[in-house]
Amino acid sequence: MADGIKKIKLRIIMENKKFTKGVWFNPRKERQPEFIIGQLSIQHETFLDWINTQNFDEKGYIRLDILMSKENKPYLVVNEWKKQ
Repeated sequence: MADGIKKIKLRIIMENKKFTKGVWFNPRKERQPEFIIGQLSIQHETFLDWINTQNFDEKGYIRLDILMSKENKPYLVVNEWKKQ
């Protein structure tokens, strides 16, 4: 029963993802040094338009998760988890 509930919760989370706009994560290229994890690319106007419509936490933060797609490509989503 618990596994079924976890699957339902995961499905709801996956369906309600809030994708970022104007910001992308690119993983480190093989020729780059090991200490580089990746790069963020930000398209100024698109990102500002999007970020100004978002809800921030009580400290003024918005948290983004870097996830991996089924095609093995990273992407960013808003982390809306709140402690209950």
